[in-house]
Amino acid sequence: MNMILVCGSGPSVDEMCNFLRDTGKFGVQMFTHGLDMAEGVVSAMHPALLIINIANMMPSSYNTLTRIMMEDPRLKVLAMGSVGEYNNFKGSFTPVESGAIPDQLSSPFQKKEGLAVICRAMGIPFSEVKDAITPDNPAMGMAGMGMFDMSAMGGMTGAGMGMPGMGQAPAGVVMGGPDLSGFNLEGIGMPGMGMASAGGSINAKPTILVVDDNAMTLRSMKGLLEDDYNVMVANSGSKAFKMMERGVPNLILLDYEMPEMDGRQVMQTIKSNPMFFNIPVIFLTGVNDREHISAALALRPAGYLLKPVAKAKLLATIESTLGTASGKNMNSGDTDEVPFF
Repeated sequence: MNMILVCGSGPSVDEMCNFLRDTGKFGVQMFTHGLDMAEGVVSAMHPALLIINIANMMPSSYNTLTRIMMEDPRLKVLAMGSVGEYNNFKGSFTPVESGAIPDQLSSPFQKKEGLAVICRAMGIPFSEVKDAITPDNPAMGMAGMGMFDMSAMGGMTGAGMGMPGMGQAPAGVVMGGPDLSGFNLEGIGMPGMGMASAGGSINAKPTILVVDDNAMTLRSMKGLLEDDYNVMVANSGSKAFKMMERGVPNLILLDYEMPEMDGRQVMQTIKSNPMFFNIPVIFLTGVNDREHISAALALRPAGYLLKPVAKAKLLATIESTLGTASGKNMNSGDTDEVPFF
């Protein structure tokens, strides 16, 4: 399926995304946090087309777009906005080395004209999708597509996906975060292989990635686990995905409450990537109310731990999850029960 990442929000953006999904020809992922936070998503998702909403575009976003285009020269980009907004965009954007400036995608979105622009950018014959523009086909629905709008808070499921649904993710390294000095933030071993040392030998220990914005929690978790596991830590979702691109951990301990990109969004993005989809994820949270717990469990994690967690319970949960995950996809929604610890 032709994957499109849309950065921005608004009625016209929503209308366009729904229409493109309904054609059945595109997988569409919305990222509502803006372009400045989208670098990590682009890197993890590798879309065929990036559509950016240029209305009220921040000055820093121009540099972000230039970096994104330089890192992936094959990525096609369209700038969605009015004629005036597009003229302002062209005057402020510094082209990449090739001199390419993203073409305009008019806003408000016009189905026929907009679809033609998108098809041209992606190299898709317009004749293959033009039948979607009919009065009898205003909304084909999402049945069987397995896609979900990342801006939606509920109703997401990973079960029965023809193609995993795309979730949100933030961009790039967050500056000014917690002090992580002394932590090893480098590559992670592949599942079932443990961690490869600098000399190339393989350590038999499974690798666990701990994602939490609290430096004290990261240090505590590392101390509890490092005797039995290779422990990697990340203080944001974006850093976690950059680490996972270099190697896939055996299990992820994920804080549910984080700024910029919370555990729900990280979980959705994990489910959206075939490379990461099978990684079991255990949520960590200090909030114990029913509504909060129900929202977390709706994402079908491998488990759910309340902070602070005792070492014995933590190790038992991890051991149980890894043993189960070796024969079953814990995040696929195949199970009827989610372990609550």
